[in-house]
Amino acid sequence: MPEDDIKNLTASEGNNTLGDTIAALATPPGTGAIGIIKISGEEAVSIVSRLFHSKKGRPAGSFQNFRLYLGTIIDPQTQKPLDEAMAVVMRSPHSYTGEDVVEIQLHGGYFVARRVLELVLREGALPAPPGEFTRRAFLNGRIDLTQAEAVAEIVSARSEKALEQAFRTLSGELGNQIRNWEKTLVHLQATIQADNDFPDIIEDDLETLFLNTLSEMKNELEKAIAHGEKYRRLRDGFAVVIAGTPNVGKSSLFNAIIGTDRVIVTPYAGTTRDAIEETLMLEGYPVRLIDTAGVRPVDEPIERLGVATTQRYLEEADIVILLFDATRPLQEDDISLAHKLSAKKIIPVLNKVDLPYNISKQDISQHLSLDPIETSILQKQGIDVLLQSIVTKLQEKNSSDGFSLSLNERQSAIVYRTLCRVKDSIQSLEEGYPLDCASTYLTEALSTLRSLSGNEVEEAVIESLFRNFCTGK
Repeated sequence: MPEDDIKNLTASEGNNTLGDTIAALATPPGTGAIGIIKISGEEAVSIVSRLFHSKKGRPAGSFQNFRLYLGTIIDPQTQKPLDEAMAVVMRSPHSYTGEDVVEIQLHGGYFVARRVLELVLREGALPAPPGEFTRRAFLNGRIDLTQAEAVAEIVSARSEKALEQAFRTLSGELGNQIRNWEKTLVHLQATIQADNDFPDIIEDDLETLFLNTLSEMKNELEKAIAHGEKYRRLRDGFAVVIAGTPNVGKSSLFNAIIGTDRVIVTPYAGTTRDAIEETLMLEGYPVRLIDTAGVRPVDEPIERLGVATTQRYLEEADIVILLFDATRPLQEDDISLAHKLSAKKIIPVLNKVDLPYNISKQDISQHLSLDPIETSILQKQGIDVLLQSIVTKLQEKNSSDGFSLSLNERQSAIVYRTLCRVKDSIQSLEEGYPLDCASTYLTEALSTLRSLSGNEVEEAVIESLFRNFCTGK
């Protein structure tokens, strides 16, 4: 089979069912130390038995679970050896997919991996679409939908902190919390039903009990949504914007932090006309460092566009490094910009302190109630202090408050809809409506919540989710 045909097969989608045996290359194509082919399904072991010949003559059907065997891959038609390899069998139900799984470990090479995959497909396996192995793990009950999504988050993690949070979800932390919320809603509904059937034996003042329980759940849902936003920052990067009036040294500071001359620096005001962005890592936190145009009233059209871009970045910023020039007195534009920003996200910096001062730290402190960090780009002074201050603010923003669930966009949307129904239940009770009215909202909340873990999720959602996985995962 031509190489292009194999490439197309491994990228196909939706051509198999749970009863089929599937196969895919589980490592990136190309030259490397190792190439792994993963096979899952009822015929996985028998297919490998026809291709893999162990050194001691032991057939794959008799391999011990989770034990590597050394052998040779031989083409059954030509009897030609292709590679010395190792094979491991992981039998149902104790495998990743819940089915029989076999992995063949080859020497890393583009041709040999594709050639062996061709043999596996020729022997009866079907090419696995992207995410098919994890999809089967979900459908076979090995993991819930939140854990399946965590697999994708782990693969795409770009920082240590994001990886830590994704692994917590994979280990079941989010799934356990969802089940606790579901149990709470089911218990409340059962209590309402029992009160309708046996009003004489159910305790009095159920409304207070319901309000207390639902208020606690509301707080937890709100915290989950807030921490979902924190997780997205850990995944995508915190926006740290360098801002100030023209010619205070923003671009020089940007270049100093990233360690290269990324931005043009001149003595002329207004040199930077657009936002320039670089990604870096600070003690495990991903940071999007953004250099912006100087903020001042301008008539020149291009610079005015640059100032407008700066304003947008300032609104979205997690942290603003607000730069002041130590060589000139505090100006009205400096004060105006400082007052427009939230003090919670500002790190004031007094730059060019290697030159004669025309401004004091107290001048800045009285407007911001914050002491500025003193820097000199030329003397490389204060940069480490500034970076540590950024890390401290990131740590504050990422504090868990005892609650550390990490939600992606889909999960956050579902939790928000659940929260709305819980709030509706609380409002109906506070306004004196009977418990049956609250029960209607609780039923909707429970149905919404169950789609979070995959208990009541539409097939289209599942297909869309796994389509975004890489092939072989």
